[in-house]
Amino acid sequence: MFKITSADGHTYVGNNEDNWSTEPKIWFEQGENGKYGAAYVGHRKGFAQGGMNEKGLVYDGLSLYHKPMKGNPEKLPIGKSDLFLKKIMQECANIEELHSFVSQYNMSYFSAGMFLFVDKSGDYLTLAGNEIIYGNDPHYILSNFRPADTPDLDAVKIKRYQRGRKLLAERQEASVEFTKTVMDTMSECRAGLGDGTLYTSAFDLEKGDIYLWFYHDYQQEVKFNLAEELAKGNHSLEMPSLFAVNPEFQQLQAYKTPQNSRITFGILSFTGILAGLFGLCFFIGFIKNLVRSNKTKTFNLMRFLICVNNAFLIILIPILLLQEAIFYFGMEGSLGGFPLKEAIYFPALITLLSIGIALYYFQFFKPKSWSKFSISLLKSNIVLYLFAVLSFVYWGILLP
Repeated sequence: MFKITSADGHTYVGNNEDNWSTEPKIWFEQGENGKYGAAYVGHRKGFAQGGMNEKGLVYDGLSLYHKPMKGNPEKLPIGKSDLFLKKIMQECANIEELHSFVSQYNMSYFSAGMFLFVDKSGDYLTLAGNEIIYGNDPHYILSNFRPADTPDLDAVKIKRYQRGRKLLAERQEASVEFTKTVMDTMSECRAGLGDGTLYTSAFDLEKGDIYLWFYHDYQQEVKFNLAEELAKGNHSLEMPSLFAVNPEFQQLQAYKTPQNSRITFGILSFTGILAGLFGLCFFIGFIKNLVRSNKTKTFNLMRFLICVNNAFLIILIPILLLQEAIFYFGMEGSLGGFPLKEAIYFPALITLLSIGIALYYFQFFKPKSWSKFSISLLKSNIVLYLFAVLSFVYWGILLP
């Protein structure tokens, strides 16, 4: 995120929303009972990631790693974060009023995120839980790190942030065009799907103008005026519909993960349930054959390997359901703060064990050694493994 204020007090703010959502939108909500109307931008279930109100107060949020913070039980609870942010936009006209407002609340709630607010005068405020920093520098640039914990900005290992700093060291200009240039410099377009910067929003705080660029394409621009849009009443617009077809975004839309496809979520969840049931059955068979002395004991090693492989699946599937970044950054790049870092090797281990179990069955297994039920169970489990391995290949997480 970035702001710049000219010598005569004209302020512009730019923000890049780096995400892989396929449902970005902009919407406008009128003020009621003396409250301010505002425009909001977001991409998940109507959550306002950022916006600007009628008084020229702008904000957006940045994700951070969780930092333990002590709450103050004497202060008001935040409640739902989206409603809290909207309350700010409806009731606060500038940074001074914002500071008075948030001082009433227990801000430790926002221990894994940060918000940058900028008002029409160019004053700004960062809220990172209890860490509140006020500033009025002519220009200010921020990314996904805590300013209070970062005395040396040269040490920030975020390439897009450092690209922006370098540009500002060489050139500064308070205009929409320069704001676009800064945001373009800090935008991301990663290999593979071409995902990265989902949309860029820029705000002219004096005129109340809002500019949008979609999916790191800065050739196409859409402009709104807040006062004109609020005069039309409450309404919402899907961002993809405002721009010409973007092939990279179409590719993102076609890419299925448990988070953007209910069917994929359901299938993956069902796979985990089946892995648990199959594993339980083979575990029972394994225990029974430990205490028996018969021919089936020869094949008890296979039962054990199936139990181990299914255990890997049972652990891995909830991680895939909860850690969306895995599908875009891979296992290793997404489990930095995860307690079980060894999980990055699970897809490869599951694949190797699956191949071994399948080869053993097709090459050496004697069907008469097991019951028909056990054979059917094993065949079903091998099909389950095949689905899992193909999924790992599709998502690009087979190798750590």
